Amino acid sequence: MIGNGMLRKGMKTYLRGVNTVNDLMRKLRTFFRWCEDRGYIKSSPFANYHICSDLYGTPYYLTLEERKRLERLDLAGDDFLARQRDVFIFQCCIGCRYGDLIRLSAQNINSMNIEYIASKTRNGSTKIIRIPLNVTAMSIVERYQNANGTMLLPFVSLPRYNRAIRKLLKSAGILRCVSVADSITRLERKVPICEVAGSHLARRTFIGNLYKNIKDPSIISSMTGHTEGSRAFSRYRAIDDDIKRETVALLD
Repeated sequence: MIGNGMLRKGMKTYLRGVNTVNDLMRKLRTFFRWCEDRGYIKSSPFANYHICSDLYGTPYYLTLEERKRLERLDLAGDDFLARQRDVFIFQCCIGCRYGDLIRLSAQNINSMNIEYIASKTRNGSTKIIRIPLNVTAMSIVERYQNANGTMLLPFVSLPRYNRAIRKLLKSAGILRCVSVADSITRLERKVPICEVAGSHLARRTFIGNLYKNIKDPSIISSMTGHTEGSRAFSRYRAIDDDIKRETVALLD
């Protein structure tokens, strides 16, 4: 943008999704409240401004069968994808955010458990998240023992990791369509899961498969860092048809 309000020649413009706009507006609102609290301004321009609700689609995740199909995928000759496949499977087994995952080292392992403080909440809480490592996760840890310096696994940048995940799913033939909410049009659209997969798919896979078998959110949230009763937790789990059938069967 230049002084007269016109776009500089050659600049591209595109619409922002509602969640992106909301995030920016919340940051601005926080800044103006800070200015108001310190007397820099008399009142915040956000005093009577309402930020609309974020838009989230139906949660989707890999089934255990799909995850195991990915584990069996022959990646001989592609060491990079093989390593990122291991990282993704490990993340599916512990359910942490990628920002927390890449900070893990051997020191975070204690008696067959992963222990860490979630970066998203560590400024407000020092609660340690403790997740037992299953056989699959432990085998991956042992495979890379002492091979990555201080890092627990061969982590890469998030964009490279997300691209690798999408390529892995496509190579494994995991192409089923899922429903996603278009953040601009607010309409639902169907896309192959391999096209929208990313690091957060691993977190949803951990939560979704556990919830399908346990159905006690307090047990699962204790391993994901969500507070009990958190509204955010519902964004990671789907009430699928199997759960519904088991529920109504209680009436027979």
